[in-house]
Amino acid sequence: NYTLSDGTVKDYWQNMNEVGIDKYDNTQLEMEIFNLKALGYNAMAYAGSPWGEGRVNDLSTWECTGVKDEYLKNMRRFLDICRKANMPVLWYIHFHSSAVPGYSNLDMWYKIAQVQGNKAYADSFAQNFVKPVCEVLAEYRDVVVMVGIADETFNEINDSEIGNHFDQRYLYGVNQDNMLYFINAVTEAVKEKMPNVPRTLAANTKDMTIYE
Repeated sequence: NYTLSDGTVKDYWQNMNEVGIDKYDNTQLEMEIFNLKALGYNAMAYAGSPWGEGRVNDLSTWECTGVKDEYLKNMRRFLDICRKANMPVLWYIHFHSSAVPGYSNLDMWYKIAQVQGNKAYADSFAQNFVKPVCEVLAEYRDVVVMVGIADETFNEINDSEIGNHFDQRYLYGVNQDNMLYFINAVTEAVKEKMPNVPRTLAANTKDMTIYE
C-alpha cells in the first residue's frame, strides 16, 4: 500500500510486476503463438511496460532508478518462446496512462506520467529503464524486428485525467515541449543500444506519427 499525496492509500500497484505469461506454462504460450501463425499473422506486437511495469522507482520521488530483474527474466522467457515459434515481434515501449482505471490524479502523475512532464525524470527513465531493456532486446535481433515508442500524448496534453479534477493542469499536466523531450530521450536510448533495428514512433496526435 502507498500513501498518496492527498493522504489516501491505494493498493492496486501491489501486483505491478505480475506478467500474464506467469499464469501459463511455456507450452500454453507456444500453442497460443502457433494458433496466431495458423490464422495468418506473421508478426506480433508486444506492449512492454505500458503502465510502468518493471520499473524500480525512488519511492520518495517516483524517479525511475532501474529495472527489476523479474521483468528482464520474463522478457527473455517471452522472446525465447517467440524465437522457438518463429514469430517476429514488434516490441513497444508504450505509455497508456489515461486508460488505467482506479488512479487518483497525483497517483498517475507520480508513477507514470511524470517522465513525460519532467525532463530530468525523462533522462533517468531512458538511462535506467529503456537502455537495460534494449540490451535484452538486442540479444534477440532474430526475433525483434522493430522497436516502437508509443505514447498517448494527445490525452496527456489535451484531455488527461492528470490534474483536471482539481484544476491543476498547470502543475500536473504534460506540455508539448516536455512530451517531445521525453519521446526524444527514449528514441535516442533505443538508437544507442540498437542502432540497426528499425524504429517506429507513434502517438495519438496527428503531429507526432513518424517512421524511421
